[in-house]
Amino acid sequence: MPKDSSKGATAVSKSGRLFTLRYDTRTILVPRPQSYQFATQQARKHFKSIGEKGVIFRTGEVDAFPGQTVEVTEDIWVDVIDSITSLEVVKMNDSAEDLAVVQRAPALPKAESLDGQAEEALEKRERITVTFAGWSRGVQDVTFTCYLTTRLGTLFRAYCARTGRCEEDFRFIFAAARMAAHETVGRYVLAFEGPYVIDVTPVQNGGKPIIYVWTPQPRQVSVNLSLIPQWEFSALYPVAPIIATKNIQGTGQSATWEVATRDDGTLLDKATGLEVSYLFWEAHTTKALRGKLDSPPVSRPSSPAPTAEAFDPVNASLSDEDSVLLRVADMTPYLDACLRALGLHVAARSDFITYWLPSLLKHEYVALRFVPQESYEQAAPLTVSPAPDVVVRVFMIFQGVSPDEVGSWSAAQARAGDDVALWRRVVGLAAEDQLQDKSLSRVLEWGGMEVLA
Repeated sequence: MPKDSSKGATAVSKSGRLFTLRYDTRTILVPRPQSYQFATQQARKHFKSIGEKGVIFRTGEVDAFPGQTVEVTEDIWVDVIDSITSLEVVKMNDSAEDLAVVQRAPALPKAESLDGQAEEALEKRERITVTFAGWSRGVQDVTFTCYLTTRLGTLFRAYCARTGRCEEDFRFIFAAARMAAHETVGRYVLAFEGPYVIDVTPVQNGGKPIIYVWTPQPRQVSVNLSLIPQWEFSALYPVAPIIATKNIQGTGQSATWEVATRDDGTLLDKATGLEVSYLFWEAHTTKALRGKLDSPPVSRPSSPAPTAEAFDPVNASLSDEDSVLLRVADMTPYLDACLRALGLHVAARSDFITYWLPSLLKHEYVALRFVPQESYEQAAPLTVSPAPDVVVRVFMIFQGVSPDEVGSWSAAQARAGDDVALWRRVVGLAAEDQLQDKSLSRVLEWGGMEVLA
């Protein structure tokens, strides 16, 4: 049925349950995407040929433009999404022709938030050159010509289309400030003389840390997890309130689960009523800091002052001196042996390896190490009450190594032949494995992070 587009009509809500995404010859029903990021996730999930390429969204249902197909950008998303029922998905190619829109687009209207002095400067310096500088390994440098009134979201999407990456993979920093997609280029650069360089910092994710809690008898247990400001929660399960908390580094986050342990090892979350095998959390890095990270106090007030350097998720690194290097073909048996030595039971080992396997398989060689528990505790303090008899926190970091760099990892290659028990000493665990002693109250956590820098 033709759409009624009365003259002068404004956006009218059509926010029912049904919404469609169309790509190529397929049209599918999806939940109404209330954010640009969710729409992008749905497009990549259901239209596999898009892969990690950037996408744009178009619609012909905007009442103010009858008969026209217009692009719906992230900047206008919330104003439009409830007034339409479908979007066309278009994959962005990384050709210069597709990216030229950034260079030849007409200047956008001046941002209303700019003062008179800024507007005068805009008239004098309408077009500029901006370079996205990737200071980390594997992050490309790209230069664009744009207008001072160009929205940063347009530049971010063009950069990601050129590099074949997702916008969510990066933080964009100028003059030590994180840039917001809805702002104009001029908002950030007008106070500075060129050249204009935007630092591109990869977002690193702490992937699937999960927490098991076992007690000899069923009991009520409180589990509190805190994060320093260098990373923040991206997911919790069961869902729990995220609270801003102060620490020596600034304002971090914390979350608390109140659970009942059971004889079969499962947990009952009191807030949601969910029965779960473990508690799940995930986090992503928030900002890059210069220099070493100060060691914040550990979570237990009675604990002695930490002697190990705090783990910094933003500046996590591996070297020939502290890691092992393996061909990815040899990775799974080595990793299983390491996790067994660290006390992980069969299900935990299987979950760990299968979770990280797709990331590992992207590389021909992989360097890895396990973070000392005392260092990791300072970045993600964990407090369990009543206090358990045994706490084991296993956190692995790894990075891909190209074949032409293997020669720089000779010690790490040799170390891969050592007894995997070395990782118990590195993590700081007792020689005797107490995780299997069911007469004790025990907590086991495992997680990891791929280092992209």
